[in-house]
Amino acid sequence: MTILSPDPLTISGEKRHDEERHEGGTLLSERRYGAFARSIQLPEDADPAEIEAHFKKGVLTIQVRKDENAASRVRRIDVKKD
Repeated sequence: MTILSPDPLTISGEKRHDEERHEGGTLLSERRYGAFARSIQLPEDADPAEIEAHFKKGVLTIQVRKDENAASRVRRIDVKKD
């Protein structure tokens, strides 16, 4: 199926991790970081005004509700046989 919506949902962020530990008389410090982005094409009947996102315990949950008027925008095209 081809989705005609021009705008995908794009999720972007940056992950960071800093760690320090003592080993013997030495302090070890380590830092890791990096940016990321993901794009997801939403279904045609998604309502962009009704998207919610929650981040809890390292898990991102995105809820996308259907647009109640989406069915009225669907157009059926009959294919004629030549």
